[in-house]
Amino acid sequence: MKERIEFDGTFTQEIRDIMRMKRLKLGLSFHRAAGYMGVNWSTFRKWENGTTKDCDVCYRPRIEKFINGDYDEQLIETFEFPRYDDIASRMSDRIHTVMENFSNAYAICNRENSQIGEEMLEKVDEVTHQALEAYLKEKRKN
Repeated sequence: MKERIEFDGTFTQEIRDIMRMKRLKLGLSFHRAAGYMGVNWSTFRKWENGTTKDCDVCYRPRIEKFINGDYDEQLIETFEFPRYDDIASRMSDRIHTVMENFSNAYAICNRENSQIGEEMLEKVDEVTHQALEAYLKEKRKN
């Protein structure tokens, strides 16, 4: 029988690696794993990727159960297949970081000046449409 891993609240590289392997094995996006743990997706990502050293006491038992597989069956049932077809789980960490940066900047700017927030949204929407148009144009060539 596999030895249980104890989690004291400190995110060592071993704990981070186990969390990542567990999340990927279960086919969970950051969003789904975080939702199950009761935290924001960016918090879970920071736990897993190394920007947070430790967590609040209230999360420690849940993280320990997660890394030891105590929730595996429940997670599989809760987030039924297709697990690997989830868009968020296929996005790179870079995309999650950029989305988080945009979200934080928007929240700050929009709070201070709603016009700046609206301009941010318009520019992102414009760039998104330009990228899709370029993609479709290239696709039509092939």
